[in-house]
Amino acid sequence: MANNRSQEILDAYASVIVEKGFAKASFSTIAKVLEIPQSLIFHYFKNKEDMTHQLAACVFDRCEQSYFCRSFDGPADRALVDFMDHVFHIHEFRKDSVDTSLYYTFMNQATLDPVIRQSLGNVSDSTIRRLEEALRRFVQAGVIAPEDPALAARELLCLVDGLNCNWIASDPQAHACFATKLMVHFIRTTLRYTGDPALLQRCSAE
Repeated sequence: MANNRSQEILDAYASVIVEKGFAKASFSTIAKVLEIPQSLIFHYFKNKEDMTHQLAACVFDRCEQSYFCRSFDGPADRALVDFMDHVFHIHEFRKDSVDTSLYYTFMNQATLDPVIRQSLGNVSDSTIRRLEEALRRFVQAGVIAPEDPALAARELLCLVDGLNCNWIASDPQAHACFATKLMVHFIRTTLRYTGDPALLQRCSAE
């Protein structure tokens, strides 16, 4: 029950940040949203900083999980292209689980707060390791041959993070087209794709 209540408070905090902005997300506002005494929030969180750290960790964890929440079956080359499509368009796939403005609120806070920065670093490292594991499975399946899977995984996350920033300021259709072109280039060059070339040709034509 305690975990449910603390998560309920975090969810309310997130909604207030999205609606009113980080600076105006106070305990009193959250209490009004939940129709609970403000003192109850202090039962679960020491102060706003504590609650902010826990919400940031939750948001970053959801971001990591969004990369790996789907399974990709079928022939290995088809599964690779589907997985890469999911990763390069991750902002579309996770928009229902992580609000974009909330994500960038905590990305900004990571530049100011060492605890949030460490949380982001931990999730980034974990995501890179899991991406590397996924790439190595495709290496074993014989559809890619990157020189350094670990470096390829790090490059992949950097590219996707950059795409997420570009997504905010771009026309959605133009951004989707650019993301697909970048994906095909990454698969061909960094991953040194050895699967069915028709799969990438179809992606390029879309």
